[in-house]
Amino acid sequence: MSFKGLIRVAIVAAFFAAWSAKARAAFQLPTTNAQTTAMGGSSGASLQDSSAIFVNPAATSGLLHGEAYFGYNQLYAGLSGVGSIGQGLLTAGFPTPFGAISLGLADLKADSLLEERVIGLSYARRLGLVDAGVTAKYMYHRYLIGGDTTAQADPTFQNGTSRGAFSLDAGLVASLTETWKANLAVRHLNQPDVGLLVRDRVPREVQGGFSYEYAPWQLRATADVTYRASPSGDVHSKAIPAIGLEKRYQTLRLRAGATPSQFSAGVGIDWSNFGFDYAFVLTRGLMGENFGSHSIGIRYRFGTGKRVEATAATGPVAQPPETDATPPSHAASAKSAATSGEPANSWIE
Repeated sequence: MSFKGLIRVAIVAAFFAAWSAKARAAFQLPTTNAQTTAMGGSSGASLQDSSAIFVNPAATSGLLHGEAYFGYNQLYAGLSGVGSIGQGLLTAGFPTPFGAISLGLADLKADSLLEERVIGLSYARRLGLVDAGVTAKYMYHRYLIGGDTTAQADPTFQNGTSRGAFSLDAGLVASLTETWKANLAVRHLNQPDVGLLVRDRVPREVQGGFSYEYAPWQLRATADVTYRASPSGDVHSKAIPAIGLEKRYQTLRLRAGATPSQFSAGVGIDWSNFGFDYAFVLTRGLMGENFGSHSIGIRYRFGTGKRVEATAATGPVAQPPETDATPPSHAASAKSAATSGEPANSWIE
């Protein structure tokens, strides 16, 4: 099969089987962590999390400790005719008195076809009951034509096989009540042009939704809609709803999610300063042709074991370790945190 044929197969069968190849622009596959993937891609699935840098910059706000995250996503494992398609994610974040700063590197590679790479720097801060954040990104992609003579002769590649451009994301997370949060993210605000021969702008994406947490059951539910402003297609192909659910059992978290074209499930485990996440995704129309997509994530949080609380004015403040005799001021602190939307307890248990 020619290089063009492989590109078409990879685009139609592997990336977005429901979309036509002509409608495809670069960077259509979202860069998410395993937790977000397991919950249907919700923008509210990961909060106080550096690995949410490319989903919703505001979700990186309120980091209680510095952290590092590594994730890998094997897409459509075993799908015939397209080779291996993998996506790696590496992020790090740390709190400062002025807000949270995060760095991220994402790399998507389809063997002998193409590579997409994103480097990002994010800043987020709590402003009253709202977390706000921005991410500046450099987006780069190249086609791996190798020695394919047909591809080399294609006018598309006469000026080279790669292109990069800068982009900007912005996001908000609002604490509506003690149990409800609203999330809004706008990605590719400036719609960067990454075309080789002709203009090929990365479409702007708007994702909004709500999350609800029922503490007595340790249950969290999310609902989102993502709108991608592609130059072609109808509203049904541009707007994608998603739902997610997470149930916690002490240090274990069970997750599930769904969109009109995918079903996902996963698990998360916290142990001391380490965290592990796994997600499994089945795509409608491809379930009989591959073994699904598999995503893993490993996180390490730096800290001394002290309790940490984040405040809007001063940022994270270290507190002495808790004892069996809880001082009266602790109840007031917890009440204040609930009112302001801040977490009353850190991830350390």
